Amino acid sequence: MGFTNHLNISYLIKREGLDLNKKAIVFEGESLTYKELRDRSLGFANGLYEMGVRKGDRVVVVTKNCLEFWEINFGIYETGGIVVPLNSRLSPVEIGHLIKHAEPKVIVFDRDHVEHIQCSLREYNGASLVYLGEEEISEFPNCKTYSTVLAGAATDPLDILVDADDPAEIIYTSGTTGFPKGAVWTHGTVLWNSIQQSMDYRITSDDSVYVLLGLNYIGGRHEFTMSVFHQGGTVHIRRMGDYEINETVDYIEKHKISLILLVPIMLHDMHRTSHSLDKKLKSLKMIMCGGAPVPVPLIEKTMEVCPHVDVIQVYGSTEIGGTVSALKKSDSIRKIGSCGKPTLHNLISIVDEQGQPVQIGQPGEIIVKGPAIVKEYWRNPEKTQNAFKDGWFYTGDIGKMDEENFLYIVGRKKDMIISGGMNIYPEEIELTLRKHPGINDCAIIGVPDERWGESIMAIIHPNESALPTEQEVIDYCRKYLGSYKKPKYVKFVPELPRTQSGKIQKFILRDQFSNVYAK
Repeated sequence: MGFTNHLNISYLIKREGLDLNKKAIVFEGESLTYKELRDRSLGFANGLYEMGVRKGDRVVVVTKNCLEFWEINFGIYETGGIVVPLNSRLSPVEIGHLIKHAEPKVIVFDRDHVEHIQCSLREYNGASLVYLGEEEISEFPNCKTYSTVLAGAATDPLDILVDADDPAEIIYTSGTTGFPKGAVWTHGTVLWNSIQQSMDYRITSDDSVYVLLGLNYIGGRHEFTMSVFHQGGTVHIRRMGDYEINETVDYIEKHKISLILLVPIMLHDMHRTSHSLDKKLKSLKMIMCGGAPVPVPLIEKTMEVCPHVDVIQVYGSTEIGGTVSALKKSDSIRKIGSCGKPTLHNLISIVDEQGQPVQIGQPGEIIVKGPAIVKEYWRNPEKTQNAFKDGWFYTGDIGKMDEENFLYIVGRKKDMIISGGMNIYPEEIELTLRKHPGINDCAIIGVPDERWGESIMAIIHPNESALPTEQEVIDYCRKYLGSYKKPKYVKFVPELPRTQSGKIQKFILRDQFSNVYAK
């Protein structure tokens, strides 16, 4: 049997040499050892196999962060199935569209997402249901509970032959109804991403990571998390919602956390705590900061208060991994505004519209090549063809390189908004708003926000005969989209600036409304 046939991600918890008595996962005071994680993952894998899951079948997971999350994922990997972790903050309508697009064999969900599954069944009813709870679900009489699936299931490996190039995960970059983009991670790309981080950041079995983000999100799943599993360390997981910085700082101290991923707003809030950070964060050796540019004063303050902590700023995306480039603490002042150099195994180039490299210092599109780039967009050959060319992934971001090969982000070709570290796609909100009877057309832009980085502004060309209020526009978005996608500002205009071909000129709108700041 060839080596590549062993490259199933589930190998990480089955391999020889693991300390099976060591804690693998800690969540809200509960924990699983590596032996418990292995046995429960293999039990769920066998249960899924009995339910008909085979290599290549999709299994959707719609849950908040929980103790069982990773055993569910490793169990799916073991079957050769494909994990489809959906954003638990999406609306029922959005979840329904994505489930229809994925066409799963099984859906795993929790109590908070019963309504979402009811909505999805109106779009797609070809999946068996597994409820992550103990009580019966009256809404779904044929639904199995998670404990029932595990009960009596064998804990032997399935020995399904999985190649490194076989799909392992579909991570959706957007919940849009018209253009769902599911980034397909293979077993090989997930493991290569883990290897890169293990080597670049010197992760060992002594390390522990505290995961604050959602485990459906690339930052929660792959950044530090998978490499800590790879090395046999401990993954601490926080519940979702009601984030509180003092609680986080206390947790780091109590559990001697060594690694953490923060979006800039979390790092900003950390300095507002009443705690003495140099003492509280004594165990912390590295903070990875991504999702948005990190202000230089924030880096300087962190270096001053916690000189022992290595703060690295990273650049990446769902398609290329979260750390395709990284700026080390030692370069953060000298290379102000940069997101660092390419990380291990990754190549970055800046090209013009013809795909030719530009001169040093000149802006162009950032393209990336490496073993941890996703394989394709799920069932979207047009977007796959546009983004993947000759082994390179075209990010749609505009950047430049200096003479020392440091990368600088100039702009975002795709007009994506980053608010509080969350990627928000204007086209998705625009498609939703254009369905409102009182809206002729609209444009969504990001405006500067001192706390969140950017906030959403909806610029509306209204139907004068059915003019909506600002609050009606916000409530309409809240009804059909995740709450974090609703606009904070709404402006009504008699017309939207356009090119001769009819495209909205968003740069004019940004210039016009750039003086709007959230305090």
